[in-house]
Amino acid sequence: MKTYEIITCVNWWSAKRLADEVQTTLNEKTKQGYEVINVSFDSFFGYTAYISVCK
Repeated sequence: MKTYEIITCVNWWSAKRLADEVQTTLNEKTKQGYEVINVSFDSFFGYTAYISVCK
């Protein structure tokens, strides 16, 4: 049975810092055996990324 997880990353000031945080998070999760389903970005309240993974 697959387990799904949604991870939220937020940075209020910098899209570049958010991108770095997302990259680090993706690398950590894939090393743990997770499969990345989707990554989406929003900039309504600061810069936000939603990462969907499953294992």
